Amino acid sequence: MNRLFNIAAFSLSICALIAGLAGGYYGHYYWLQRFASIKEEPDVVKESDFKISNQRYVFRKQPLPVAEVEVENPGESDDASLPSEEIPDDTADAPVESTNESGTAENEALRLNVQRALDEMKDK
Repeated sequence: MNRLFNIAAFSLSICALIAGLAGGYYGHYYWLQRFASIKEEPDVVKESDFKISNQRYVFRKQPLPVAEVEVENPGESDDASLPSEEIPDDTADAPVESTNESGTAENEALRLNVQRALDEMKDK
């Protein structure tokens, strides 16, 4: 008799546990459906000048203005059919003479070096 009572109590306990879990699940589901969570309206956020990209770099929404610089070479002619003159390398190794006219020789050597570099860039 005692053993039968233990088996019945255990079976009843298991049934009560299953019923409690199922009732709790459906009660929770009903509560969520009946009383939906209140959605808060997001605060108005001022749109910034920057945005974060997928590559994790910061980019401006409006690109920076690009300055267009026209390079004028005094030795270069307008006719593209003429071959370009090569500038000898003697000016790179030669000492720069200083003059009293506020560095005119230095400016001329610098101008020749820049012109040589521009010609090399055009050849590539």
